Amino acid sequence: MTFDKHNMKIWNKNILINSQLTEDNINFLTTQGLPIKSFGIIEIFSEYESNGGVILGYDFDTPIICVNSNVFAFEENLTRFVNSNIEKFYSSLLEFQNYIHFITDIKEEDKALKIIDVIMQKLSNIDKKSLDDENNYWSIIIEQMKNGNL
Repeated sequence: MTFDKHNMKIWNKNILINSQLTEDNINFLTTQGLPIKSFGIIEIFSEYESNGGVILGYDFDTPIICVNSNVFAFEENLTRFVNSNIEKFYSSLLEFQNYIHFITDIKEEDKALKIIDVIMQKLSNIDKKSLDDENNYWSIIIEQMKNGNL
């Protein structure tokens, strides 16, 4: 593993070759990588391999793991779909970070709901599957936004 000038963690392909990740996800991690940083409630550090998948980070105590082609949040008794691949996960994180940035100074509920609608549309454009079930990870995050918890 190495880090580039933007603190992006670039994986060594030899480490990932025996994982169960798809070639697209391996290529993303070995060429673009993921930033080692916090995206609001989500901490990304991508440093562990787990049962053929790769732990990308955590949402509090919940590990976010890429297995094969998909990214999942592994809660205690439930596995939630997050995104269809690591690149879409990273793009979704950037939109979530934008939400955190914009919502900070918003006091009016109607303005906050408009921002949430925009973020929801952007997340859907990135990965339509991420919001197609109310129990998916990003669907739960959107619900928490609407309830004023995020």
